[in-house]
Amino acid sequence: MISVSQLFIYPLKSSAGISLENSLVTLQGLNHDRTLAVIDDNNQIITGREYPKLLRIRAEVTEREIQLHSDRNSKSGSTQVSADPIDIKIFSHTTQGCQLDNGLSEWLSETLEISCKLIALHDINRPILEKHGGKPGSRLNYGDASPILLLSEASLDDLNSRLDHPVGILNFRPNIVVKGCNAYEEDNWKTININGCLFDVHAHCPRCIFTTIDPISQIKSPDKEPLATLSQYRKQAEGKVNFGVYLVPRNKGHISIGDNLQINPE
Repeated sequence: MISVSQLFIYPLKSSAGISLENSLVTLQGLNHDRTLAVIDDNNQIITGREYPKLLRIRAEVTEREIQLHSDRNSKSGSTQVSADPIDIKIFSHTTQGCQLDNGLSEWLSETLEISCKLIALHDINRPILEKHGGKPGSRLNYGDASPILLLSEASLDDLNSRLDHPVGILNFRPNIVVKGCNAYEEDNWKTININGCLFDVHAHCPRCIFTTIDPISQIKSPDKEPLATLSQYRKQAEGKVNFGVYLVPRNKGHISIGDNLQINPE
C-alpha cells in the first residue's frame, strides 16, 4: 500500500520546514502553510534563493499568535491585522498581503540583516494560473505555483543512489511525502484520495537553484547538487528539471501520517 510517511509545512515562505503528525487540508493547501512572507522595501517577496538565512527561521502560527525562532533568539506577535492590504510582488505576479506588527518585522530585519517587513495572507489569496493547472475557484497561498507539493521516498532514494553526497527530503520542500510506490510513479498519477481528501495532480514540479542550498547549514553546493545530477536524467525537452508533483485540493478534510492513498493513474 502507498501511504503518507511525512508531512511538512513552511508557515513563513522559504523558512525551515515543520514536521507534522497530521494536518487540516484547506482549499489553499495544508493549514498555515506559506501564509506568511517577507517583503523588501520594494514590496517584493524575498525567498531563500536570494536570502538563504530565511532557512534559519522557524515560524509557528496559531489562530492568535505568530512565533518566529532562530538559532539566536525568538519573537512573538499577534496575528491581528491593523492595516489595509497592500499590493506586493511574488516573482512577476502581483498579489496582496497585510503587514503585521512592527516588532516582528524589526526582528526579521535584524535576523536577516536587511530592511524588510512581515506580511500575512489572512483572507487574501490569489488564483492558481491556468497554465499551472488552475480551475475556476482554485486559490493559492504564498507558494510558488501550487498549494501542495508531493514527493515519494522512492524517488529521493533513486536520486541519492546517483549522488556522491546524499541529500535530505527537505532540500525539496515537500508538503506530503509518500512511501510504498516505485520511483517517479507519482509522475503518472491523475487524482489522489487521502482519508476522503481529493487532490488533483495537475503538474510536475520544475526544480530550481533553491534545491542546492543545504537546509541546515544554508550553504549552497559548489557543484550545484542535487540539481546537476537531476538535470542529467530528469530534464524535459523545454529545459525544466522535474522532481515531485503539484497537487490542488478539491475539498477540505484532514490527513495524517499512515493514511493510505487511493490512486487514479492516467
